[in-house]
Amino acid sequence: MRDERIQWTNGQIKQQVLWIISILALVSLGIKLALSYTDIIVELVYIGLMTVNIIGRVLIRYNDRIIDESIQKRRGIFTSKMFTIIALVCIALYFIQLPYLEVELILPANLFVSLSLFTGILSYFMIARKKQIYINATIIDLPLKQYHRRLWKRVGILFLFSLAIGVLSGGIYYLTTSMTEAIWMTLVVIFFSFVSVSLEYGLLSIYEKFHSDEMFEQIDGVVRYVPRTYVLISCILLFYYTLKTILIVLNQLDVLQLLHRFYYNLFQDIVVLFDVIYGIPLQVLAFIGFIVLYRSQLRQPTKKPSYFSVFKVLALLSMIYGIVSGLINHILYFIIRFGNPQQGMQLLALNSTISVALAMVISFISLISGLLIYSYMVQNHFPVSKLYLAIVITSFLSFWVTRFLYFQFSSSIQIRMMISLVSSIFTYVVMGILSLLLIVILSKRKRNILPVETVDQG
Repeated sequence: MRDERIQWTNGQIKQQVLWIISILALVSLGIKLALSYTDIIVELVYIGLMTVNIIGRVLIRYNDRIIDESIQKRRGIFTSKMFTIIALVCIALYFIQLPYLEVELILPANLFVSLSLFTGILSYFMIARKKQIYINATIIDLPLKQYHRRLWKRVGILFLFSLAIGVLSGGIYYLTTSMTEAIWMTLVVIFFSFVSVSLEYGLLSIYEKFHSDEMFEQIDGVVRYVPRTYVLISCILLFYYTLKTILIVLNQLDVLQLLHRFYYNLFQDIVVLFDVIYGIPLQVLAFIGFIVLYRSQLRQPTKKPSYFSVFKVLALLSMIYGIVSGLINHILYFIIRFGNPQQGMQLLALNSTISVALAMVISFISLISGLLIYSYMVQNHFPVSKLYLAIVITSFLSFWVTRFLYFQFSSSIQIRMMISLVSSIFTYVVMGILSLLLIVILSKRKRNILPVETVDQG
Protein backbone atom coordinates (compact mmCIF):
# COMPACT_ATOMS: atom_id res chain seq x y z
CA MET A 1 0.00 0.00 0.00
CA ARG A 2 2.86 2.38 0.85
CA ASP A 3 4.56 1.68 -2.49
CA GLU A 4 1.29 2.30 -4.36
CA ARG A 5 0.84 5.61 -2.55
CA ILE A 6 4.40 6.63 -3.43
CA GLN A 7 3.91 5.66 -7.07
CA TRP A 8 0.62 7.57 -7.32
CA THR A 9 2.03 10.63 -5.54
CA ASN A 10 5.13 10.61 -7.75
CA GLY A 11 2.90 10.70 -10.81
CA GLN A 12 1.12 13.77 -9.44
CA ILE A 13 4.41 15.50 -8.65
CA LYS A 14 5.89 14.80 -12.08
CA GLN A 15 2.78 16.18 -13.77
CA GLN A 16 3.09 19.43 -11.79
CA VAL A 17 6.80 19.67 -12.68
CA LEU A 18 5.99 19.16 -16.37
CA TRP A 19 3.49 22.03 -16.23
CA ILE A 20 6.09 24.31 -14.64
CA ILE A 21 8.68 23.47 -17.31
CA SER A 22 6.00 23.93 -20.00
CA ILE A 23 5.73 27.57 -18.94
CA LEU A 24 9.52 27.94 -19.29
CA ALA A 25 9.39 26.30 -22.72
CA LEU A 26 6.67 28.65 -23.97
CA VAL A 27 8.48 31.72 -22.60
CA SER A 28 11.80 30.60 -24.12
CA LEU A 29 10.14 29.85 -27.46
CA GLY A 30 8.42 33.24 -27.53
CA ILE A 31 11.64 35.13 -26.74
CA LYS A 32 13.66 33.27 -29.38
CA LEU A 33 11.00 33.79 -32.05
CA ALA A 34 10.85 37.50 -31.18
CA LEU A 35 14.65 37.72 -31.52
CA SER A 36 14.61 35.68 -34.77
CA TYR A 37 16.68 32.83 -33.33
CA THR A 38 16.37 29.47 -35.05
CA ASP A 39 17.68 27.09 -32.33
CA ILE A 40 14.20 26.25 -31.01
CA ILE A 41 14.20 22.51 -31.63
CA VAL A 42 14.43 21.56 -27.93
CA GLU A 43 11.47 23.75 -27.00
CA LEU A 44 9.38 22.42 -29.92
CA VAL A 45 10.16 18.80 -29.08
CA TYR A 46 9.29 19.39 -25.42
CA ILE A 47 5.97 21.02 -26.31
CA GLY A 48 5.21 18.19 -28.74
CA LEU A 49 5.91 15.46 -26.17
CA MET A 50 3.96 17.38 -23.54
CA THR A 51 1.01 17.45 -25.95
CA VAL A 52 1.26 13.64 -26.27
CA ASN A 53 1.27 13.41 -22.47
CA ILE A 54 -1.90 15.53 -22.19
CA ILE A 55 -3.69 13.53 -24.89
CA GLY A 56 -2.71 10.25 -23.22
CA ARG A 57 -4.05 11.37 -19.85
CA VAL A 58 -7.30 12.54 -21.46
CA LEU A 59 -7.75 9.21 -23.29
CA ILE A 60 -7.23 7.25 -20.07
CA ARG A 61 -9.93 9.33 -18.41
CA TYR A 62 -12.24 9.18 -21.47
CA ASN A 63 -12.08 5.38 -21.72
CA ASP A 64 -13.04 5.03 -18.08
CA ARG A 65 -15.84 7.45 -17.34
CA ILE A 66 -15.83 6.77 -13.62
CA ILE A 67 -12.66 8.18 -12.06
CA ASP A 68 -11.61 5.85 -9.25
CA GLU A 69 -8.32 5.00 -7.56
CA SER A 70 -7.26 2.56 -10.31
CA ILE A 71 -7.71 5.24 -13.00
CA GLN A 72 -5.62 7.71 -11.00
CA LYS A 73 -2.95 5.03 -10.62
CA ARG A 74 -2.88 4.34 -14.38
CA ARG A 75 -2.61 8.05 -15.15
CA GLY A 76 0.20 8.35 -12.64
CA ILE A 77 2.13 5.47 -14.22
CA PHE A 78 1.61 6.95 -17.70
CA THR A 79 2.79 10.39 -16.55
CA SER A 80 5.87 8.87 -14.89
CA LYS A 81 6.84 7.12 -18.14
CA MET A 82 6.25 10.27 -20.20
CA PHE A 83 8.26 12.28 -17.67
CA THR A 84 11.26 9.98 -18.18
CA ILE A 85 10.90 10.02 -21.96
CA ILE A 86 10.57 13.82 -22.14
CA ALA A 87 13.57 14.39 -19.87
CA LEU A 88 15.90 11.97 -21.68
CA VAL A 89 14.88 13.02 -25.21
CA CYS A 90 15.19 16.78 -24.58
CA ILE A 91 18.50 16.52 -22.71
CA ALA A 92 20.00 14.18 -25.32
CA LEU A 93 18.72 16.31 -28.19
CA TYR A 94 20.20 19.47 -26.73
CA PHE A 95 23.68 18.04 -26.09
CA ILE A 96 23.77 16.32 -29.47
CA GLN A 97 23.18 19.65 -31.22
CA LEU A 98 25.52 21.58 -28.89
CA PRO A 99 28.57 21.43 -31.23
CA TYR A 100 26.58 23.11 -34.00
CA LEU A 101 25.30 26.05 -31.99
CA GLU A 102 26.91 29.34 -32.84
CA VAL A 103 28.75 30.89 -29.90
CA GLU A 104 26.28 33.74 -29.62
CA LEU A 105 23.43 31.24 -29.45
CA ILE A 106 24.89 29.26 -26.54
CA LEU A 107 23.30 31.55 -23.96
CA PRO A 108 19.66 31.23 -25.13
CA ALA A 109 19.93 27.46 -25.68
CA ASN A 110 21.57 26.75 -22.35
CA LEU A 111 19.25 29.11 -20.56
CA PHE A 112 16.20 26.92 -21.25
CA VAL A 113 17.92 23.58 -20.69
CA SER A 114 19.83 24.57 -17.54
CA LEU A 115 16.89 26.41 -16.01
CA SER A 116 14.60 23.50 -16.84
CA LEU A 117 16.96 21.04 -15.14
CA PHE A 118 17.44 23.20 -12.07
CA THR A 119 13.80 24.30 -11.83
CA GLY A 120 12.53 20.78 -12.47
CA ILE A 121 14.71 19.16 -9.83
CA LEU A 122 14.10 21.95 -7.30
CA SER A 123 10.31 22.06 -7.83
CA TYR A 124 10.15 18.25 -7.71
CA PHE A 125 12.00 18.29 -4.41
CA MET A 126 9.88 21.08 -2.89
CA ILE A 127 6.55 19.54 -3.96
CA ALA A 128 7.71 16.14 -2.72
CA ARG A 129 8.63 17.58 0.67
CA LYS A 130 5.26 19.34 0.85
CA LYS A 131 3.55 15.99 0.24
CA GLN A 132 5.89 14.41 2.81
CA ILE A 133 7.55 12.07 0.35
CA TYR A 134 11.16 11.63 -0.78
CA ILE A 135 12.34 11.28 -4.37
CA ASN A 136 14.16 8.09 -3.31
CA ALA A 137 11.36 6.99 -0.99
CA THR A 138 11.80 3.30 -1.83
CA ILE A 139 15.41 3.24 -0.53
CA ILE A 140 15.51 6.18 1.93
CA ASP A 141 15.18 3.90 5.00
CA LEU A 142 18.16 1.72 4.06
CA PRO A 143 21.40 1.95 6.11
CA LEU A 144 23.76 4.63 4.84
CA LYS A 145 26.18 2.28 3.05
CA GLN A 146 23.40 0.37 1.28
CA TYR A 147 21.68 3.65 0.37
CA HIS A 148 24.88 5.02 -1.18
CA ARG A 149 25.44 1.75 -3.06
CA ARG A 150 21.94 1.87 -4.61
CA LEU A 151 22.25 5.60 -5.24
CA TRP A 152 25.57 5.49 -7.08
CA LYS A 153 24.32 2.57 -9.12
CA ARG A 154 21.61 4.89 -10.43
CA VAL A 155 24.13 7.66 -10.99
CA GLY A 156 26.26 5.21 -12.94
CA ILE A 157 23.31 4.50 -15.25
CA LEU A 158 22.92 8.24 -15.82
CA PHE A 159 26.64 8.48 -16.59
CA LEU A 160 26.27 5.77 -19.25
CA PHE A 161 23.47 7.88 -20.71
CA SER A 162 25.79 10.92 -20.79
CA LEU A 163 28.52 8.78 -22.35
CA ALA A 164 26.15 7.57 -25.06
CA ILE A 165 24.95 11.02 -26.12
CA GLY A 166 28.52 12.35 -25.90
CA VAL A 167 29.83 9.68 -28.27
CA LEU A 168 26.85 10.19 -30.59
CA SER A 169 27.38 13.96 -30.62
CA GLY A 170 31.12 13.59 -31.24
CA GLY A 171 30.52 11.05 -33.97
CA ILE A 172 28.16 13.37 -35.81
CA TYR A 173 30.58 16.27 -35.30
CA TYR A 174 33.40 14.15 -36.77
CA LEU A 175 31.58 14.11 -40.10
CA THR A 176 32.27 17.83 -40.57
CA THR A 177 35.62 18.26 -38.75
CA SER A 178 38.76 16.42 -37.62
CA MET A 179 38.98 13.45 -35.24
CA THR A 180 40.88 15.45 -32.59
CA GLU A 181 38.30 18.24 -32.47
CA ALA A 182 35.49 15.68 -32.38
CA ILE A 183 37.09 13.91 -29.40
CA TRP A 184 37.43 17.18 -27.52
CA MET A 185 33.82 18.09 -28.25
CA THR A 186 32.72 14.63 -27.10
CA LEU A 187 34.45 15.13 -23.75
CA VAL A 188 32.85 18.58 -23.34
CA VAL A 189 29.39 17.19 -24.06
CA ILE A 190 29.88 14.24 -21.66
CA PHE A 191 31.12 16.57 -18.92
CA PHE A 192 28.30 19.08 -19.12
CA SER A 193 25.54 16.51 -19.59
CA PHE A 194 26.83 14.33 -16.75
CA VAL A 195 27.26 17.26 -14.37
CA SER A 196 23.86 18.67 -15.35
CA VAL A 197 21.99 15.41 -14.76
CA SER A 198 23.88 12.84 -12.70
CA LEU A 199 25.51 15.02 -10.07
CA GLU A 200 22.39 17.10 -9.47
CA TYR A 201 20.41 13.92 -8.83
CA GLY A 202 23.16 12.37 -6.72
CA LEU A 203 23.71 15.40 -4.51
CA LEU A 204 19.99 15.93 -4.00
CA SER A 205 19.66 12.27 -3.00
CA ILE A 206 22.41 12.64 -0.41
CA TYR A 207 20.60 15.76 0.86
CA GLU A 208 17.42 13.69 1.28
CA LYS A 209 19.24 11.00 3.25
CA PHE A 210 20.80 13.54 5.60
CA HIS A 211 17.41 15.21 6.01
CA SER A 212 15.71 11.91 6.83
CA ASP A 213 18.36 10.87 9.37
CA GLU A 214 18.24 14.27 11.08
CA MET A 215 14.48 13.95 11.46
CA PHE A 216 14.97 10.73 13.39
CA GLU A 217 17.70 12.38 15.48
CA GLN A 218 15.31 15.18 16.33
CA ILE A 219 12.66 12.66 17.42
CA ASP A 220 15.28 11.11 19.71
CA GLY A 221 15.93 14.52 21.30
CA VAL A 222 19.26 15.26 19.58
CA VAL A 223 20.08 18.20 17.32
CA ARG A 224 23.29 19.21 15.55
CA TYR A 225 24.74 22.71 15.82
CA VAL A 226 24.71 22.82 12.01
CA PRO A 227 22.68 20.33 9.92
CA ARG A 228 24.58 18.05 7.55
CA THR A 229 22.30 19.20 4.75
CA TYR A 230 23.92 22.63 5.05
CA VAL A 231 27.37 21.02 4.91
CA LEU A 232 26.42 19.40 1.60
CA ILE A 233 25.22 22.70 0.14
CA SER A 234 28.44 24.38 1.31
CA CYS A 235 30.53 21.67 -0.39
CA ILE A 236 28.70 22.28 -3.67
CA LEU A 237 29.26 26.03 -3.46
CA LEU A 238 32.95 25.63 -2.56
CA PHE A 239 33.47 23.22 -5.46
CA TYR A 240 31.80 25.65 -7.89
CA TYR A 241 33.77 28.71 -6.81
CA THR A 242 37.04 26.76 -6.69
CA LEU A 243 36.53 25.40 -10.20
CA LYS A 244 35.41 28.81 -11.44
CA THR A 245 38.56 30.38 -9.96
CA ILE A 246 40.74 27.77 -11.68
CA LEU A 247 39.03 28.45 -15.01
CA ILE A 248 39.52 32.21 -14.61
CA VAL A 249 43.20 31.79 -13.66
CA LEU A 250 43.88 29.52 -16.64
CA ASN A 251 41.97 31.85 -18.92
CA GLN A 252 44.15 34.82 -17.97
CA LEU A 253 47.51 33.03 -18.27
CA ASP A 254 49.38 33.86 -21.47
CA VAL A 255 50.26 30.21 -22.03
CA LEU A 256 46.72 29.59 -23.32
CA GLN A 257 47.46 31.89 -26.24
CA LEU A 258 49.90 29.24 -27.48
CA LEU A 259 47.08 26.74 -27.97
CA HIS A 260 45.51 26.02 -31.32
CA ARG A 261 42.78 28.54 -32.09
CA PHE A 262 40.07 25.85 -31.85
CA TYR A 263 41.10 24.79 -28.34
CA TYR A 264 41.59 28.36 -27.16
CA ASN A 265 38.11 29.41 -28.37
CA LEU A 266 36.66 26.21 -26.94
CA PHE A 267 38.18 26.98 -23.55
CA GLN A 268 36.85 30.55 -23.67
CA ASP A 269 33.37 29.23 -24.40
CA ILE A 270 33.62 26.64 -21.59
CA VAL A 271 34.37 29.44 -19.09
CA VAL A 272 31.28 31.38 -20.19
CA LEU A 273 29.18 28.23 -20.54
CA PHE A 274 30.11 27.04 -17.03
CA ASP A 275 29.08 30.35 -15.50
CA VAL A 276 25.84 30.55 -17.49
CA ILE A 277 24.69 27.03 -16.59
CA TYR A 278 25.59 27.04 -12.90
CA GLY A 279 26.09 30.67 -11.83
CA ILE A 280 22.50 31.84 -11.31
CA PRO A 281 21.10 28.50 -10.01
CA LEU A 282 23.85 28.37 -7.38
CA GLN A 283 22.90 31.85 -6.17
CA VAL A 284 19.48 30.36 -5.46
CA LEU A 285 21.11 27.31 -3.86
CA ALA A 286 23.13 29.55 -1.53
CA PHE A 287 19.89 31.21 -0.39
CA ILE A 288 18.26 27.81 0.15
CA GLY A 289 21.29 26.81 2.22
CA PHE A 290 20.85 29.87 4.41
CA ILE A 291 17.16 29.05 4.94
CA VAL A 292 18.10 25.49 5.96
CA LEU A 293 20.64 26.86 8.46
CA TYR A 294 18.26 29.57 9.72
CA ARG A 295 15.43 27.12 10.35
CA SER A 296 17.74 24.72 12.12
CA GLN A 297 18.80 27.51 14.48
CA LEU A 298 15.18 28.37 15.23
CA ARG A 299 14.75 24.82 16.59
CA GLN A 300 17.87 25.02 18.74
CA PRO A 301 17.41 25.55 22.50
CA THR A 302 19.24 28.88 22.24
CA LYS A 303 18.52 32.51 22.99
CA LYS A 304 17.49 34.30 19.80
CA PRO A 305 18.40 38.02 19.62
CA SER A 306 15.84 40.53 18.40
CA TYR A 307 17.77 41.14 15.17
CA PHE A 308 17.79 37.44 14.21
CA SER A 309 15.13 37.74 11.48
CA VAL A 310 17.12 40.52 9.75
CA PHE A 311 19.52 37.88 8.42
CA LYS A 312 16.73 36.50 6.20
CA VAL A 313 16.38 39.88 4.50
CA LEU A 314 20.15 40.18 4.01
CA ALA A 315 20.32 36.68 2.51
CA LEU A 316 17.48 37.47 0.09
CA LEU A 317 19.14 40.74 -0.98
CA SER A 318 22.44 38.89 -1.44
CA MET A 319 20.77 36.37 -3.77
CA ILE A 320 19.07 39.12 -5.80
CA TYR A 321 22.34 41.04 -6.09
CA GLY A 322 24.21 37.93 -7.23
CA ILE A 323 21.61 37.09 -9.90
CA VAL A 324 21.33 40.64 -11.23
CA SER A 325 25.11 41.17 -11.36
CA GLY A 326 25.55 37.83 -13.11
CA LEU A 327 22.96 38.69 -15.76
CA ILE A 328 24.56 42.10 -16.32
CA ASN A 329 28.00 40.52 -16.80
CA HIS A 330 26.63 38.08 -19.38
CA ILE A 331 24.87 40.87 -21.28
CA LEU A 332 28.06 42.95 -21.32
CA TYR A 333 30.06 39.93 -22.55
CA PHE A 334 27.55 39.50 -25.37
CA ILE A 335 27.71 43.20 -26.33
CA ILE A 336 31.54 43.32 -26.31
CA ARG A 337 32.02 40.12 -28.29
CA PHE A 338 29.14 40.28 -30.76
CA GLY A 339 27.74 43.81 -30.66
CA ASN A 340 29.37 47.19 -30.23
CA PRO A 341 32.74 46.63 -28.46
CA GLN A 342 33.30 50.34 -27.76
CA GLN A 343 29.89 50.80 -26.19
CA GLY A 344 30.32 47.52 -24.34
CA MET A 345 33.62 48.63 -22.81
CA GLN A 346 32.06 51.92 -21.67
CA LEU A 347 29.21 50.04 -20.02
CA LEU A 348 31.71 47.61 -18.50
CA ALA A 349 33.67 50.49 -16.95
CA LEU A 350 30.47 51.97 -15.50
CA ASN A 351 29.38 48.57 -14.19
CA SER A 352 32.82 48.04 -12.59
CA THR A 353 32.61 51.39 -10.78
CA ILE A 354 29.14 50.61 -9.43
CA SER A 355 30.20 47.07 -8.47
CA VAL A 356 33.21 48.34 -6.52
CA ALA A 357 31.05 50.86 -4.63
CA LEU A 358 28.49 48.19 -3.78
CA ALA A 359 31.25 45.77 -2.76
CA MET A 360 32.57 48.35 -0.27
CA VAL A 361 29.14 48.71 1.29
CA ILE A 362 28.62 44.94 1.34
CA SER A 363 31.99 44.43 3.07
CA PHE A 364 30.87 46.54 6.05
CA ILE A 365 27.46 44.86 6.15
CA SER A 366 29.19 41.47 6.12
CA LEU A 367 31.52 42.54 8.93
CA ILE A 368 28.68 43.80 11.14
CA SER A 369 26.57 40.71 10.41
CA GLY A 370 29.53 38.45 11.14
CA LEU A 371 30.19 40.14 14.49
CA LEU A 372 26.52 39.80 15.45
CA ILE A 373 26.58 36.10 14.56
CA TYR A 374 29.77 35.69 16.58
CA SER A 375 28.02 37.30 19.56
CA TYR A 376 25.14 34.82 19.14
CA MET A 377 27.60 31.90 19.00
CA VAL A 378 29.45 32.99 22.13
CA GLN A 379 26.21 33.61 24.02
CA ASN A 380 24.99 30.10 23.23
CA HIS A 381 28.34 28.33 23.75
CA PHE A 382 29.01 27.28 20.16
CA PRO A 383 32.33 25.45 19.67
CA VAL A 384 35.10 26.96 17.48
CA SER A 385 33.50 30.42 17.60
CA LYS A 386 37.00 31.96 17.58
CA LEU A 387 37.68 30.36 14.20
CA TYR A 388 34.50 31.95 12.86
CA LEU A 389 35.58 35.37 14.17
CA ALA A 390 38.99 34.96 12.52
CA ILE A 391 37.33 34.13 9.18
CA VAL A 392 35.07 37.19 9.37
CA ILE A 393 37.85 39.63 10.21
CA THR A 394 40.33 38.10 7.73
CA SER A 395 37.77 38.30 4.90
CA PHE A 396 37.10 41.96 5.68
CA LEU A 397 40.80 42.87 5.82
CA SER A 398 41.52 40.88 2.66
CA PHE A 399 38.95 42.88 0.72
CA TRP A 400 40.32 46.24 1.79
CA VAL A 401 43.97 45.22 1.30
CA THR A 402 43.04 44.24 -2.26
CA ARG A 403 41.33 47.59 -2.83
CA PHE A 404 44.37 49.44 -1.46
CA LEU A 405 46.76 47.55 -3.73
CA TYR A 406 44.46 48.21 -6.69
CA PHE A 407 44.71 51.93 -5.95
CA GLN A 408 48.49 51.82 -5.50
CA PHE A 409 49.08 50.04 -8.82
CA SER A 410 46.27 51.63 -10.83
CA SER A 411 48.61 52.30 -13.76
CA SER A 412 49.84 48.70 -14.16
CA ILE A 413 47.31 46.34 -15.73
CA GLN A 414 49.51 43.26 -15.26
CA ILE A 415 50.01 43.88 -11.53
CA ARG A 416 46.29 44.58 -11.05
CA MET A 417 45.51 41.34 -12.86
CA MET A 418 47.89 39.42 -10.61
CA ILE A 419 46.34 41.03 -7.51
CA SER A 420 42.90 40.01 -8.76
CA LEU A 421 43.99 36.41 -9.28
CA VAL A 422 45.65 36.14 -5.85
CA SER A 423 42.60 37.76 -4.22
CA SER A 424 40.22 35.35 -5.96
CA ILE A 425 42.26 32.31 -4.93
CA PHE A 426 42.50 33.52 -1.32
CA THR A 427 38.82 34.49 -1.04
CA TYR A 428 37.15 31.57 -2.79
CA VAL A 429 39.61 28.75 -2.12
CA VAL A 430 41.56 29.42 1.10
CA MET A 431 38.79 31.15 3.03
CA GLY A 432 36.25 28.79 1.51
CA ILE A 433 38.12 25.74 2.81
CA LEU A 434 38.41 27.29 6.28
CA SER A 435 34.69 28.09 6.29
CA LEU A 436 33.86 24.54 5.24
CA LEU A 437 36.12 23.18 7.99
CA LEU A 438 34.22 25.29 10.52
CA ILE A 439 30.85 24.05 9.23
CA VAL A 440 31.97 20.39 9.27
CA ILE A 441 33.15 20.67 12.88
CA LEU A 442 29.83 22.21 13.94
CA SER A 443 27.87 19.54 12.07
CA LYS A 444 29.60 16.78 14.03
CA ARG A 445 28.76 18.33 17.42
CA LYS A 446 25.34 17.59 18.89
CA ARG A 447 23.33 18.88 21.78
CA ASN A 448 20.46 17.26 23.62
CA ILE A 449 16.99 18.73 23.50
CA LEU A 450 13.59 17.59 24.69
CA PRO A 451 11.85 15.26 22.20
CA VAL A 452 9.87 17.38 19.78
CA GLU A 453 7.40 16.82 16.97
CA THR A 454 9.04 16.12 13.62
CA VAL A 455 9.45 19.37 11.70
CA ASP A 456 10.66 19.77 8.13
CA GLN A 457 14.15 21.36 7.88
CA GLY A 458 13.71 22.62 4.32
